[in-house]
Amino acid sequence: MKELSHKITGHTLSEIDTITHLDQWVPFAGRREDLPFYRAKISDEVGTEIYFSGRDGSVLQETDARSRLMSYIGAIPHWLYFRPIREHIDLWIKLFVILGIVGCIMILSGMIIGIYRSRQAKKKGIGKWTPYRDIWYKWHHISGLFFGIVVLTWMFSGWMSLDKLPEWLSGPMPREGFYRLSDPSAISREVALSEKTLPRSLSGIKKLSYRLYFGNLIYSAESVKGTEYFTSERKPLISEADVLLFIKEQLPDTEVTRVELTDQYTDDYLPHPSGKRRPPLPVIRVETGEGTTIYAGVNEPALQISNKATRLNAWAYQRLHSLKFLWSYKHPILWRLIMFFLLTGGTVVSVTGLVLGIRLITRRVRKSPLSR
Repeated sequence: MKELSHKITGHTLSEIDTITHLDQWVPFAGRREDLPFYRAKISDEVGTEIYFSGRDGSVLQETDARSRLMSYIGAIPHWLYFRPIREHIDLWIKLFVILGIVGCIMILSGMIIGIYRSRQAKKKGIGKWTPYRDIWYKWHHISGLFFGIVVLTWMFSGWMSLDKLPEWLSGPMPREGFYRLSDPSAISREVALSEKTLPRSLSGIKKLSYRLYFGNLIYSAESVKGTEYFTSERKPLISEADVLLFIKEQLPDTEVTRVELTDQYTDDYLPHPSGKRRPPLPVIRVETGEGTTIYAGVNEPALQISNKATRLNAWAYQRLHSLKFLWSYKHPILWRLIMFFLLTGGTVVSVTGLVLGIRLITRRVRKSPLSR
């Protein structure tokens, strides 16, 4: 464990703990089979901690002091990643969906009341936008009029991150067979390959594995520099002919109408505007007669399937939630400015609403018989 930790981080191991239950940083129910975890604390300046699987020794999680702090502020409350909830996947999803529905109803009702109050104020000549004089009521009303729709779309799209549009609206999802085109299959496993098999550019190997990808046997080597994929014979990993032949073998009833090699992102196949988790390029793009599009990575084993249903669900979640469009990826500064503006408005709506809610509860408590 000491040698592996040093190979991953370049620093020595200061402490190691055995964890027999799911942890805040590995809270997923599917990881129970990896218990017990081994948490290695590294003697570096950033407070690195690495979780290893007790089943096969693979790295499950790597954090540092800053990432843990930012997670407590951001990802954990945002996604309800509290271990007692997150380890029960069904409970987590149901709670997320229920809160999303309740939130949408609250925001929509608030927008209706806000518009009604604004119209009444104009008719009675009380004010141009709002009848309220109290600073918290005033700014909650005004910010809600301008940014209420933004908060509503974010709440709705957050709900859609764990749910899908009804099929009568979006149409059917792509056939399951398309998703199995790059199934690693039973041959996939981690192995200790000989040094002769590895590219000379690789050093500090953390994990080696192999799998099938569109019928071709490929290897992956994860190192401190990242993950590199290769075959024993050639690079790239697959060709257009490999993809077409495999589709014909696995889905013989599929009509291929177009196939092309592209090194450009499209409206269907693109990264997040922040630039994180970029899908690989180039890709082989295959269009079928049933309206399904296949994107297969050429130098990395990556598969994405798209059709009308996936596009509509992308609108309901990623496009409404983070403005994930091709233009936003190409113009990241503009995207950040727009997001900052919208987030500021949403924050004003939320904070003023929270303050008003606390004030209301405080008044009710003071007036209750128990308080008297």
